[in-house]
Amino acid sequence: MSDFWGGKRVFVTGGHGFLGKRVVAALKARAVEAIITPTRQEADLRDPTRANTAVLNTKPDVVIHCAGVVGGLFENMKHPVSFLRDNLLMGLNILKAASFAGVERVVMVGSSCMYPEKCWHPYMASDLWDGYPAGGNGPYGVSKRVLAEAARIYSCGRMGVVTPVFPNLYGPGDDFSESGHVVSSLIAKMTKAKAEGLPELPMRGSGTAKREFMYVDDAAEALLFVAEYVRDGILNMGTGQEISIRDLAELVKVVVGYQGGFQWEMASHFDGQDRKVMDSGMARHLGWAPKMGMPEGLRRTVESYLGALVG
Repeated sequence: MSDFWGGKRVFVTGGHGFLGKRVVAALKARAVEAIITPTRQEADLRDPTRANTAVLNTKPDVVIHCAGVVGGLFENMKHPVSFLRDNLLMGLNILKAASFAGVERVVMVGSSCMYPEKCWHPYMASDLWDGYPAGGNGPYGVSKRVLAEAARIYSCGRMGVVTPVFPNLYGPGDDFSESGHVVSSLIAKMTKAKAEGLPELPMRGSGTAKREFMYVDDAAEALLFVAEYVRDGILNMGTGQEISIRDLAELVKVVVGYQGGFQWEMASHFDGQDRKVMDSGMARHLGWAPKMGMPEGLRRTVESYLGALVG
């Protein structure tokens, strides 16, 4: 086993969030003792002075940047300014602070929303600047794209910065409110519909759009993999499998145990892009692959959600 993590000090931004918590758990499984996870109150990364202070005072070897303003398509459409501004500020401030502090490696979480709306599938890193991201997720996608370019520039120096790009994430601890991503929203809606005995559940969009999904623990492991084995660049880290929202809803329905039907709206502006799937062949070539299949991942997610409701 590699001794890369031995004695390392690791700064995890967003370490109390959905993905960040799983990264912290994965680090602890590797016996990393010095894990720094400041809250927003302790270090608001949108403020360059506070970002600098947080990094300089803790002297990390590795920074894993998970913090961000995130949400489903409708949250992106309602709050485009904060999705663009806050994500840019946090990422740029972290890169500057890490460089100034002499950090060895930075991992910047990327998103498939970075890719152009009109693009060949599956997405490849070389396609990144071939058009504007899909309209609904445009500001968020632009922020992630600019940060990937900033990462490339910072990597020209001593510090390595890599941008692993993920599809939609799901799993225990996700945001199960109306502002959450599609998997968590479907689970919450169907759980409520089941409890209320609803014979039919209204669904936004046509359900024909196809998406790629990854279990959050696989994403956490991917972040540690690239920190250890990849110095810089953009690396797609997906499952390579896509599923329509209709088929996803049927899977969630089985796991939740909802007996009703679905009433799909046919307005295409609720669908977003027709497809979003990435070419993750390079990650496979380097030796990384996700482990969790979707049926089991959904079962664990629903089980965790129901436990939280009871608890």
